[in-house]
Amino acid sequence: MAASAKPTSRPDRPILLIEPDRVKREYLRNVLQIEGFNADGVSTIDEGLSHSSLRSFALIMMGMEHGLASAVTRIREAAPQSEVIGIAERASLDLALKAVREGAADFIIRPFDPAELVLRVTRVLERRWKEEELSRLRGQQIDAGNFRGIIGRTPAMRKVFSLIDSIAPTDATVLILGETGTGKELVALALHDLSPRRDKPFISVNCAAIPETLLESELFGHEKGAFTGAIRRKSGRFEEAHQGTIFLDEIGEIPMSMQVKLLRVLQEREIRRVGGNAPIEIDIRIVLATNRDLEKMVADGRFREDLYYRIHVVPITLPPLRDRIDDLPLLVEHFVGKYRGKANSTSVGFSQTALQRMQRYPWPGNIREIENFVERALILTRERLINEVDLPEAPTAQSPLASTSAAPLPVPTVVDTAVPLKDLIHQLTERLEAEYIQRLLRQYRGNIKKSYQHAGISRRGFFEKMRQYNIRKEDFK
Repeated sequence: MAASAKPTSRPDRPILLIEPDRVKREYLRNVLQIEGFNADGVSTIDEGLSHSSLRSFALIMMGMEHGLASAVTRIREAAPQSEVIGIAERASLDLALKAVREGAADFIIRPFDPAELVLRVTRVLERRWKEEELSRLRGQQIDAGNFRGIIGRTPAMRKVFSLIDSIAPTDATVLILGETGTGKELVALALHDLSPRRDKPFISVNCAAIPETLLESELFGHEKGAFTGAIRRKSGRFEEAHQGTIFLDEIGEIPMSMQVKLLRVLQEREIRRVGGNAPIEIDIRIVLATNRDLEKMVADGRFREDLYYRIHVVPITLPPLRDRIDDLPLLVEHFVGKYRGKANSTSVGFSQTALQRMQRYPWPGNIREIENFVERALILTRERLINEVDLPEAPTAQSPLASTSAAPLPVPTVVDTAVPLKDLIHQLTERLEAEYIQRLLRQYRGNIKKSYQHAGISRRGFFEKMRQYNIRKEDFK
């Protein structure tokens, strides 16, 4: 027999053989034991399920010709940590394929060469051991507070990391929810990097940054002559992402006309270029993100309900920094390491009093704001330890607009209990939003660009809120 490639540095977890035919079972065990594998055997599925060491087996091999294909699901449920390989006669190939659909990692057709059997077993075990090692390393990243570049150690972030780890290997559509600056694109990248598509393209599209008239061409591409200026055929971002992942950020900003076309892509997994009729099949993982309340948009008729349910398969909600403020020292440490060299700074970090003061600030811009703040502090400060007095534009526990002449935002002191809590929260939120936008416009004397950049929302979203609250920029110049 040819020498096998059985890894000697891996854990020697045993193999269970489920085979009613005693001769075949003993032959399998002998082949595996000669190559150094530890194999045990039983004759029936019930014996296998009741085996005292069932959960310790790295691999379970099952003979398919005795109707055991239907038992693969039972085995996978009872021993989810174990891989399954089916063994079938040529006449039972359909049963073996059924077993693979139910979760078997591989199957082998009799008669087989012993060396081929050992090679198949080794490949399955190697893949399993690699997955276990990756899982162990990801667990170490979570404990260290840096999961694929996402910083956090609070329970809220550990929950996010666990969810990413669970759904990344799948092709499920993911909707990432959270305020601007919470790190939604980092989550999308982590989902891609931990998926089987990691070696294929990752295409990121900010839907709010593309003019409505160009969005369809940007996403789906166009044929030559499709419109004025279309001098040649152009592939869209969906085509560029084929076999990889496409990340559609600010999905709440796309117009209703594009929502219909996006729904068709999600349902049919095919696109049509602008000016073309031929459907183009695409194999992609779709990840979307928004800082908008899509449920409210659906209720207001501004977002299609059928599209919402199509993209709301697996939601991941990122908490704002103010709700995980205990992560701030970890984030500051990370950004000091990132920008210290670029800023040519001699500072090694922030003092405890500086961090405590920073933790009293709400950080409306979230991670993006704290990153910019740390970089600015490193550039402006030459002290070895950045103290409270060294903080640039030192934040306080008050509103970020408290330094202007405007009074603090009003906090309601009378609560109308006749109104349902959800409606009351909605009313108060609208009042605060309107006041916030008016103060921004007053602060920047009607400058829209500075206002929406300060607010951390898109230009389109800012204008939409102005229309919603009947605010005119002319009133603030």
